[in-house]
Amino acid sequence: MTSSPQPQIFESLCKEGDWMLNHAADVYTRALFNKFKFDWASIWQFKIEKEERNPDLWCFHLKTRDKVKGYKQQFVVQLNPETYVGTCECKKWEFSGMICMHIMKVFDHLDLEEIPEHFILGRWRKKANVSFRVMDQPHSTGDGDNEHAEVLRLNHLCKEMTQLACRSAPHEDAYLLCVEGVKELSQKVDALITSKSGVTKVVANVNDQPEPSNADMPQIILDPLLSQTKGRKRDARGKEVTNSSTRIKSGLELATNKRKRNCRCCGKLVAHDTRTCPQNPKNLQKNKEGDGASDDDTNEDEDDIS
Repeated sequence: MTSSPQPQIFESLCKEGDWMLNHAADVYTRALFNKFKFDWASIWQFKIEKEERNPDLWCFHLKTRDKVKGYKQQFVVQLNPETYVGTCECKKWEFSGMICMHIMKVFDHLDLEEIPEHFILGRWRKKANVSFRVMDQPHSTGDGDNEHAEVLRLNHLCKEMTQLACRSAPHEDAYLLCVEGVKELSQKVDALITSKSGVTKVVANVNDQPEPSNADMPQIILDPLLSQTKGRKRDARGKEVTNSSTRIKSGLELATNKRKRNCRCCGKLVAHDTRTCPQNPKNLQKNKEGDGASDDDTNEDEDDIS
């Protein structure tokens, strides 16, 4: 397993005398440094056409150079002259937390040697995920109502205790020492909390508590089984399940193979009924009328031909 990259590796990728790039190599991770270096090498595409320097706010109007092919862009960068806190119209900083090329161009124009602290987020710094660094933050050491600081302290304590338990568990002597230390530390913490709150808190030992009985255990009620009431039964793959070895008939076969019944008109066991019976007088009259009309049409066609 390779070790984490050292700052000298980043500095070797920078040109001598490029103070801004060297400062980025000192504070940024490798991934963000590569992005910063690519954008820093592309700031030549823009030029500052106009400057407005007021006591409270500086405005820089940037435009794409004529030699650059493609769409021409214009942006306005605003900076505070004292803190160098500013924004750009492209809103890349607000969207991703990375400095855009337009702000870099202004920094290069102002000949700044370091990136302002405002534009360096904690998640982009080196070793940002190694330690929470809770004690380095002033707001997290106080007793204020900062929920975010409380979550950070809880995460930090859980991490430290977990690492201590992992180191102590393989050795019995270290395990016993760790248990005694945790008990002693727990008593000191309870005494400190009691002295600050002024309320006596009784904390029961986990080992002294009786084991819960089956009656005290919470009952887990699962969802009822679903019953399929419509359609044919299906297996796990969604295919229809049949109890017989015969094939499943199609809808057309089921419609044509109807059950035979007695016809009231002809008195036979057939598949038709009185309405469709060939011996029904109404059907016979319709057939005769149809035959007569067809004969007339045939005669007319013969006369036309003759």
